[in-house]
Amino acid sequence: GNYTAGGQWLSDVMARLWPYASQAVEGMMRDLLPDILNNNKPTWMEGIVLEKFVLGQEPPVISGVHVDKVNDDERDEVRIELGIEWRSEVDIQLIVKPLPKAVSSYLPS
Repeated sequence: GNYTAGGQWLSDVMARLWPYASQAVEGMMRDLLPDILNNNKPTWMEGIVLEKFVLGQEPPVISGVHVDKVNDDERDEVRIELGIEWRSEVDIQLIVKPLPKAVSSYLPS
């Protein structure tokens, strides 16, 4: 069967969890992003440093929930679709260290 509802109850849960969830995501990003950034930086960069990663105080708002039961021959599944609105206060700051001109002049364009 299908189920559709407003998302206020889930938004309330998100608002209560947000201080903990955002802190956990911020910590995970501070751990993971430096290596990802440095391993994927363009050749003209000597380095790139993640200076700040903050998701902000405002939690996402769930505007609607739609649940479908999906049946196929192999298994029963439930599909959940959420309407999400987020007026983000994300603050991400990077420090980019370009290669010195003396070295970069020898690199191919």
